[in-house]
Amino acid sequence: MSESPVERLPTELFHKILQFLSYETLSNIRLVSKSFDAAAKCILNAAFFRLTGELETAMSNVKKLLPKRESRRRYHPLNRVSEAYSSLETRCALLGMTFGKHIVNDTCCFIAGKVLDEAYSVLHTLNNCVKHNEKPKETQELLRDIRDYSSMAIEYFDETISPSLTRKHPSPLRPTYCSTDYVKPNSPSTSNVNIPTSDSVLTDVSKLMEWRKWAEEKMKWQERRINEQNMLINDIIDFMREVSQKIPLENMKNWKYLSVQRTFVPGAGPSPGRTESIDTAASSSRKRKADIVLDHLYKNTSSSGKLRYMER
Repeated sequence: MSESPVERLPTELFHKILQFLSYETLSNIRLVSKSFDAAAKCILNAAFFRLTGELETAMSNVKKLLPKRESRRRYHPLNRVSEAYSSLETRCALLGMTFGKHIVNDTCCFIAGKVLDEAYSVLHTLNNCVKHNEKPKETQELLRDIRDYSSMAIEYFDETISPSLTRKHPSPLRPTYCSTDYVKPNSPSTSNVNIPTSDSVLTDVSKLMEWRKWAEEKMKWQERRINEQNMLINDIIDFMREVSQKIPLENMKNWKYLSVQRTFVPGAGPSPGRTESIDTAASSSRKRKADIVLDHLYKNTSSSGKLRYMER
């Protein structure tokens, strides 16, 4: 199969033409030929690493503009922008953990072109908000598409592509990204950003791996803490049950001075009778109230077999 006239162009000119296409289109034209595949891979990988660098720079700039006190920062106009940057950074970190090692090993490129288009669109919107010192209209609505697209890309890659990939050792003569600055003219991102070198790419991937390891360890620690707290809660519940069974009997011993004596043993016949209250000057209404209290406590305790006999 002969090459097309476009493929016979010089490499720099060929890549320059491809830069006018969207990242989603670039991910689709990889099927045209090996030349298109190599050029599209180069641009997609470079765009992904450039996105991480631009996002980190934007977050540091916003952090300098925010107040240090949390109470004041909460009501600052750029607080929602900072939260949106953090959400976008989380998405980029998840994508980096999914695709990063395969890009470095040259087993796969960043195939999710639609994710890059949406990510740069969100980044451009947030940068404009910072420039004009204003709040974004709806943060959740702004990040909804990037969340959906990135989740679908990660799920598809893990379930379909990752199991079929074979590990390849990257060659130092063939880097997995472009050595020149492939910034699309129609891209909303900054146009003068250098592509990271091989050492910086490996450093970024190693940082992502360290972050993932730290996150897994923290999740395990939190799980252990949750289990310990659940056990402590169960012990407290058991203790409260035991205490609740003892409270009525203790109260009855403290309230003997209010009542007349009652003795009752199940199966031993009726009560031997009543004696007068210790407080002989109490009115009959007070005696009736004391009887009601003792009847209530007696019913609650005798049903569980706790009360057999009460001394005067």
